[in-house]
This record gives sequence, C-alpha cells and structure tokens, in this order.
Amino acid sequence: GIKNINPFKKRLVVDGLNVATSEMTELNLYFDSIINTNLIEGSFYQINPDLLLDIEEHASRYSFIFHNVTNLKLLDYYSECNKLDNTPYRKDYKLID
Repeated sequence: GIKNINPFKKRLVVDGLNVATSEMTELNLYFDSIINTNLIEGSFYQINPDLLLDIEEHASRYSFIFHNVTNLKLLDYYSECNKLDNTPYRKDYKLID
C-alpha cells in the first residue's frame, strides 16, 4: 500500500507484503525504478487522506505519475481499496429444518 509520495524525489513510501512470509515491510521505491506492479486481489490498504488532499491541491507536483494513462492505475488502486473497505457478508441463506 502507498503510504506517501515525495513528488520532488519521485519516491513512494509503501508497505510491501512478502507473500512468502505474510510480513509487511516499509519500503522506499523510486518511481523510475518500478518495472511492473500488480494489485493483490482482495487486498486492502488504508487510504492516506493527507496524500489525496495534497494531490488534489498540487496536481502539477505529481504529473510524473499521472501524465501517462498507465500510471492512472495507482488511482484505480486507491479506488479499489475504498470499494473493498466493507464488512464481508453472505446474502444467500436458507433455513434448514
């Protein structure tokens, strides 16, 4: 999950999940070094409201991310995290006698 972005250094502060050990680690990733990303289906990460506000107020600082349609997947990630932030439930049920 993306914790913060330093637009001047093009650095993302993220929590990375090691899928082999299920451990979270804080990482510093430089945007230009990212080759490939994937969303882990069913994952959730708390949205940083201060980061979203800063992106809205200073969009030009983040142009290195959002100038390319492919990079808009970062915004899609935030959107999906928000959609997945609900209590799981089952709506099909039957009474068994």
